[in-house]
Amino acid sequence: MEKPIPPLLAIAKQAGFTEQTFNACLANQQMLDGIESIRQRAIKQFKVQSTPTFFINGTAHPGALSIDEMAKAIDPYLKG
Repeated sequence: MEKPIPPLLAIAKQAGFTEQTFNACLANQQMLDGIESIRQRAIKQFKVQSTPTFFINGTAHPGALSIDEMAKAIDPYLKG
């Protein structure tokens, strides 16, 4: 995507952001550093290599899962 900011701003506005609050968020280096720290932890500690990655009972399920795939992974843990 050549210019990602306009579509991201449109999405942020749907969540209640204004252009001013959106730009303030992008300029918040402390928040960006925190996000990067969490991303690095996911890579190093949990071996996450793709987004999304779901963890179900400690097992990683990388990639977008369909509802059926998600149910197949979760249902065995719901039966008591």
